Amino acid sequence: MDNHTHPFEPFIDKNSKILILGTFPSIKSFEDNFYYAHPQNQFWKLLSAVFDEIVPKTIEEKKIFLKNQSMNVQKTSRSAFTTDLLLQPDFHIMGTS
Repeated sequence: MDNHTHPFEPFIDKNSKILILGTFPSIKSFEDNFYYAHPQNQFWKLLSAVFDEIVPKTIEEKKIFLKNQSMNVQKTSRSAFTTDLLLQPDFHIMGTS
């Protein structure tokens, strides 16, 4: 198994209720140093439509968007399952019941 290092830290806000786990980022995300940066990626457009918000463009706008929607974004790894947030009874992972 190859060992790769994720280029940037997870976006974690202690008050968030939703955790979005992603896989390894695209080259564009590496370059921009934030999640889902490739222009063909529909992540920000989809979430903006779901929450009836303007699509965030800058990293700062994306962080504000995530915080306003009570969302965290993190790569998939074992460490994602050791955060204290997952121990909170009102914390939900998108795509689960």
